[in-house]
Amino acid sequence: MALVLLIAPSAHAQTSGWYADLGLGYSWAKFFPADFALNNPLLSEDKKNFDAGYKFAVGKQLSRTWAVEAGYVQLGKYQYFYNDAGLGGSVSLDYRVVGWALSVVPSIPFGDSFSMFGRIGAFFSNTRLTVASASGSLAGSSFEIWQSRETPLVGLGFQFDYDKDQSLRLEYENYGEVGKACPSTPCIATPNNNNTGRAIVQMVSANLIFKF
Repeated sequence: MALVLLIAPSAHAQTSGWYADLGLGYSWAKFFPADFALNNPLLSEDKKNFDAGYKFAVGKQLSRTWAVEAGYVQLGKYQYFYNDAGLGGSVSLDYRVVGWALSVVPSIPFGDSFSMFGRIGAFFSNTRLTVASASGSLAGSSFEIWQSRETPLVGLGFQFDYDKDQSLRLEYENYGEVGKACPSTPCIATPNNNNTGRAIVQMVSANLIFKF
């Protein structure tokens, strides 16, 4: 990336300035089976590992090929389900991920209006695990656990500058591993350990850029 930026065409004047990024996307989580799977033949397990996400950020264009950004990300709510068909009972866990992101954004321009960009930074996540519902044979005490963590953030996307003050971005981002591992048994069985269980969370989004 650095070598390509060095040889990128420099005939156009560099621009700099502040901008706001508003994005809406589709996010998904890959749960760690070691933290969630009970492996009980009498129980069935299922999950909803996708949701709508959104983000907003403020950035500073340092040059035509480099920018820095800071923003807030809401990656959505995912769910993990346990069902006891024999005795009649179920548990539903909610798994929510939000956080703050800091990143540098290198880009490669292709003409005046189109560019490809990357993202390298850090994601400061807050993950919340709660019992959304419990019934029958699996009914028990409810709990809510919060876990904070810092992970690397990487992304890749394309930007189209359709106006001097506005742009459109399409982007993929990998926010890395969020939450924390449960010590020895699935998190549903050990709510007092204060560990949410782990997941790898990613998102694709469409973003509007407003320059000011």
